[in-house]
Amino acid sequence: MNEAEQYLLEVVPLVTIPRPEAQILSYYCDHDPDINSLITVPFRNRSIPGLVLASTPVAQAKRMLKKDFSFSLKHTGKVISPTPVITLAQQNLAFWLASKYHAPLGPCFKNFLPNFIGKKKYPINLLPGTETKLTEPKKTFIPLTDTASHYKNYLSIIKKHPGQSVLLLVPETTHLDYFAQSYTTLKPEILHSGLNNQKIYDLQQKISAGQPTFVIATRLALTLPWQKLGLIIVDSESNPAYYSDTTPKYFAPDLARQLAKLHSAELIISDTLPRVETAYELDLSNWKLENGNWKIVDMVSEIKDANYSPFSTELKEQIQTSIAEKKKLVIFVPRKGYAPYLLCKKCGETVRCKNCDHTLVVHRNESGIKNQELNLICHHCENTEPITAVCPKCKGGILEYKGLGIQKAMEKLKVWLDRQNITAPPMLELSNDSATTRAEADKIINEFRANPSTILFTTQKIFSYLYLIKPDLIAILNADLLANFANWRADEEALHDLLTLTKMSEQTIIQSYHVDSTPIKTLAEGGVDQFIKNELANRQSLNYPPFCEIIKLVYRHRDPRKTLQEARIVAEKIKNEVAKQKLTISVLGPVTGLREKGLFTQEIILKIKNAASAEATAGQRKERSNLLRLVGSQWRVSLD
Repeated sequence: MNEAEQYLLEVVPLVTIPRPEAQILSYYCDHDPDINSLITVPFRNRSIPGLVLASTPVAQAKRMLKKDFSFSLKHTGKVISPTPVITLAQQNLAFWLASKYHAPLGPCFKNFLPNFIGKKKYPINLLPGTETKLTEPKKTFIPLTDTASHYKNYLSIIKKHPGQSVLLLVPETTHLDYFAQSYTTLKPEILHSGLNNQKIYDLQQKISAGQPTFVIATRLALTLPWQKLGLIIVDSESNPAYYSDTTPKYFAPDLARQLAKLHSAELIISDTLPRVETAYELDLSNWKLENGNWKIVDMVSEIKDANYSPFSTELKEQIQTSIAEKKKLVIFVPRKGYAPYLLCKKCGETVRCKNCDHTLVVHRNESGIKNQELNLICHHCENTEPITAVCPKCKGGILEYKGLGIQKAMEKLKVWLDRQNITAPPMLELSNDSATTRAEADKIINEFRANPSTILFTTQKIFSYLYLIKPDLIAILNADLLANFANWRADEEALHDLLTLTKMSEQTIIQSYHVDSTPIKTLAEGGVDQFIKNELANRQSLNYPPFCEIIKLVYRHRDPRKTLQEARIVAEKIKNEVAKQKLTISVLGPVTGLREKGLFTQEIILKIKNAASAEATAGQRKERSNLLRLVGSQWRVSLD
């Protein structure tokens, strides 16, 4: 072997390598490839794509190491793309993703590569770019005050960036439709994962060539090889669709912030309510809520007045008026199915899934179980069971449907209308049960928009159509259920959902059994600024974001004893290392989590106080990474 013609390569294999293991591997090659070019490399008895990060002549590498290699290197395979397939900025973002979310490096880099990479039909011609210094961008929060005219809030800002590219980031494809129709004169490019390869390729080439482009897109756009990016708008920042459900599991607005720093681009964030972290970041503690046309109804008072219906007296009157005047009405029910749970009247047991520890939800029978009008469904593992006549625990108690689901609400309204001798108008259901695909949901929404005097019953699914409907009235049944979760964000998320619903209609009725709860009281008093201040004070004292980083470690196994033993061992290792290194990290647990799909769960929570500077944050990430090396590859690691 002629060392003068050999090169030592540092390569990221584009596969998932468990995080404790090395993410960048060394190979040798007979030529000097471009940085960020794509080749194949041998990995565990198979050939896989790999991205070249560095290339050094073997002779020079030996001099640097001051000794011969004591290990053998494998030779690289064929060249997939001799030219770079990602820019330096994309490389920077991939490393940031891996560091921020403790994700395997291979999937982080693969996240920035389109599906057509390596195909002759789609040659890649990228401007590699240069190393750029991270710059804190100009940031502004714009509240959503009216869904119909919201696009106007961005229009003047977009026009201030001639000669630059602009990205309008939306959480879902349904939001794309609204903005695409509103900005037709600006000739926007539309991007989402459902487009064919040719359309994605054409847009990628246009952007990488530095042509000023206005792009309205889902989070896929964050992985493009941007040049001359001047403005990023993050619309509906709190939308759960911004969370990636595949590796790397990241929050798209956070990646947008990092992209803005790399390109010194202006950043606009919009929502009906700023996230508490965003309020802290942008100093929005004095942010005021605009007055809206909503009314809060105390359902406890309704019961005292002998109204035991889920519909308040005022709502009944509004329903009658809507039917008579052929108005559109949306009834929002926070829970799917017929009833949230079955309760034994004797022993108080709720019926749970045989595979999980989750409560089974009562649904109308659509599963094919014969002779059953209702059945039980687990919303976590999709297990379906028939309803039994007696309690499975005490064997003697009578089971009773408890709570209000969307199907039960529809049933009760039909019964009430029949008693009032009122002909029921068309009633539609929009939920993940009635519409499992975008096409099915669109059909329901289009039918609601086209027909007067229609009542739409819906769950949180309605937020996907935030900009596409404007009913005369939205009624929220049992609004308290929006915050009925064991989640430190529960009050914030409930208040956000309530505010969003008030922006979607001309008038809103909010029914609550706990009018003194934080979200309802905040809305009644208009004290959003005080809510934000209280949340920040509580989170600082209890060490929650934005004052710390929360990492959850989850271990699952079919044997509960092995699960607990493994969790105790790992927790003890972490606690010892934290004490030894004197790290400012709180270690909570292990605690037993809910059994899921037959697997027993143990969880460990790490709380890491945020560093005061970017340099300190980099050091903290390194400490965190070293600490998480103690966690085996069978553990699931998630941030916040």
